[in-house]
Amino acid sequence: MRNTDETLYARILSIETELADLRRGYISINDRYNSTIGSLTAVADHSVIAAQKAARSAQNSETAAGNAAKAAKVAADHGAFSAAKSAAGAALAASEAAAEAAASAAVAASAAVVAAEQQSGNAVQRVSRPVTAATVTATQAAANAARHSNAAFAATSIL
Repeated sequence: MRNTDETLYARILSIETELADLRRGYISINDRYNSTIGSLTAVADHSVIAAQKAARSAQNSETAAGNAAKAAKVAADHGAFSAAKSAAGAALAASEAAAEAAASAAVAASAAVVAAEQQSGNAVQRVSRPVTAATVTATQAAANAARHSNAAFAATSIL
């Protein structure tokens, strides 16, 4: 009987040790999981900000393209061919910058959604609205900048 008690006691100690090891492993994995979720949240948040900044850049490029197109028209109306061509070139460069900013907004939006998907459904909902809005804004600005650039070149073609 004593031998059986010792065997049972040894088995209980073995199970307790195994349980403690499992507990330590769970705590370690849980800590890494929480750290990863925190990192994904940060990536999603920074990507939202990047998409919004890219949208603002596209809008600024749209404004620059519009101003350059106006300058090209005024220069063309006054017979300043060289100035009109330079302004049209500036409108084109601003249009290209707007297109690059729109592409950046789309990439940032994609990164935000991918990072959010790894977290939860709530995270996707949290980031999808602002990144979608930023992408739409940037795309519209790029399209408008392209129209301004085309108008600038149209104004210079009459010379």
